[in-house]
Amino acid sequence: MRYTGYIVLAWCLVVFAGCTSKTTDDTFTIDIDLLASQDPLFKFEINRYIPLETKDDVLLGFIRNIEYRNGMYFISDWDSNIIHIFDNDGKHLFSLSKQGRGPGEYISASHFTLDEEMNIYVFCGKTTHIYKYAYPDYKFESSIEIIDGNLIEICWHEDIMWGANYLSNMKAEGLVQLNNGVVDIIIPFRKEFDDPTERLLVKPQSFYYSETLLFNQRMSPDVYRLSGEKAEKIFKIKSKHMVRSADFDPHTDINILGFNSLFQGENFIAGTLWTNNIHTYDIFVYEPLTHRASLIDARNLPRDSGSISAVSGDYFVTIVSPARLIHEDYGKDRLLDELMSKITHDCNPVIVEFSIREI
Repeated sequence: MRYTGYIVLAWCLVVFAGCTSKTTDDTFTIDIDLLASQDPLFKFEINRYIPLETKDDVLLGFIRNIEYRNGMYFISDWDSNIIHIFDNDGKHLFSLSKQGRGPGEYISASHFTLDEEMNIYVFCGKTTHIYKYAYPDYKFESSIEIIDGNLIEICWHEDIMWGANYLSNMKAEGLVQLNNGVVDIIIPFRKEFDDPTERLLVKPQSFYYSETLLFNQRMSPDVYRLSGEKAEKIFKIKSKHMVRSADFDPHTDINILGFNSLFQGENFIAGTLWTNNIHTYDIFVYEPLTHRASLIDARNLPRDSGSISAVSGDYFVTIVSPARLIHEDYGKDRLLDELMSKITHDCNPVIVEFSIREI
């Protein structure tokens, strides 16, 4: 593996391949530094490109989060505070646009989630309310207020509403459960990382939903599976570059801050590390059945943010702008060549479905 400047350290941090050990709490530990010195065990294969339908009233800006449920993509647009719904082939189906200050309206769509019945819950950080819009026509049904605090993210799973980064009483609790607005703390505040009076970096994403819900707290090496009312730690990472406190210089210090994305597919858990001051082209892969782990050189995988965004059936999903596809060289790709005749700079983003395979 080759590194250049900061990328050298990023690979060292993210390229852990097959090196796991058990700690005293029975948690498998993945040594990121050791992964950096090993050849990859896996590779990615692109299944298809899905151009999202472009309409005058359906133009995506900055994408906040993506959910894939029942053959549909739910995509929230940070700029417009609209949640757009597309089918499995990218055709636009519906848009949830309820921005306002009237009954059943939200000021901003800070985050959203869906339950098993396909109802949409929109969290508004400005009013600390969660609004429920009922499937199939997504009319407003009810709302609840988060009591004595605020959140960054929400996620519904197995009849439980979870929340991440609950801010209250000058603390940022890591993981909470919500019951009609009442908060039950599951993973608590840590003085060295979660004091809002100090530096409180907002994590790009903490919940990673497929059929399994994974969670990684900001600035934490621990990965949890959320099931029922429990948070089960399934593995952790270690590195000499793992952040030790929130008191670091983001412009000079190089740290691993946890995971930027991490989704569980049929056989693999895959994602990217959250690091500061570093751009990494690697995808982290962990195989739960064998406890093997590796990093994949994914410079030829088209994506905007560097993160994996969702899981679509047996495939992992990322998203990329047409401009990036048009101007960057991703090597020989028959599927991409076929796509290029269908998109322009002004089109909506393209979803990229890919799988993980053993080398």
